[in-house]
Amino acid sequence: MDYEHQDRAPSLGSPAAYLHLVDSRSSHQSQILISLWHNEIFKIGRDPQFNTLAIDDDADLMVSRNHCEVYVIVYEPTVNHIYVRDRKSSNGTFVNGQLIGSGPDITAGYLLQDGDVIEIRPY
Repeated sequence: MDYEHQDRAPSLGSPAAYLHLVDSRSSHQSQILISLWHNEIFKIGRDPQFNTLAIDDDADLMVSRNHCEVYVIVYEPTVNHIYVRDRKSSNGTFVNGQLIGSGPDITAGYLLQDGDVIEIRPY
């Protein structure tokens, strides 16, 4: 997943940022553009009841039931800060190839930059 930042004042009608989701498990690598909104937590995992994006066709179980989440924090009126954190996943959450969290605790948020790549994969 690539992260794209919107550098403008928050408004109710426009997303704070976008996630560019690429499913690299298949040969055609399907792609989806996902809007990130202020005051919402975008949750990723296998369980459709508790996640915004449910990856329920994960035969290899790389994705945990409640894997990670991406959220927006506005500290200044014209700047959006986008974070990702691991939600006690088994295989971990990676940003640009670096493990940012896994295991028994929800991790602190990792501040994303334009073009960062979030990966859900085995160690």
